[in-house]
Amino acid sequence: MYRREKKLLNSGYVMIYTLIISLIIISIMGYIFTIEAKRKLCILDSSKDISEKLYNKETNDYLFSKMNDYIVSNLKNINKNSVHNFFEENPSNNKIGNEEYYICYSTGVDKFLLYEPYGNNDTKIDEYDFDFQNGKINYIYDCTKYE
Repeated sequence: MYRREKKLLNSGYVMIYTLIISLIIISIMGYIFTIEAKRKLCILDSSKDISEKLYNKETNDYLFSKMNDYIVSNLKNINKNSVHNFFEENPSNNKIGNEEYYICYSTGVDKFLLYEPYGNNDTKIDEYDFDFQNGKINYIYDCTKYE
């Protein structure tokens, strides 16, 4: 039996088996690496979607100034009751902005609501109370809600 085992070793069967096993191990490791790389890319893409902010403070300030100009140009006596009555009489004219990002007055809570897209399909709603200083509206941040 010793000669037969020796003949197998000389024939190179051990080397072939080693090459086959190492090829299987390398292919499994490559497959695991590609799965991990795809998982990392998926995590990075989803975190980018969450943290990506399309609009900034300048856009908010622009919407506030447009709403302020709209109210000041349409009302002679500016106070909370006149603003509430104005938007209650004209419910279709209380929105300034586009379909995704806009400011409007809610007569139910007597506050201005700033709607902003957030994440994939969510909406961030900032509520602003208001008072008047020097004939202009001063917006005061109240709270944030998500839909």
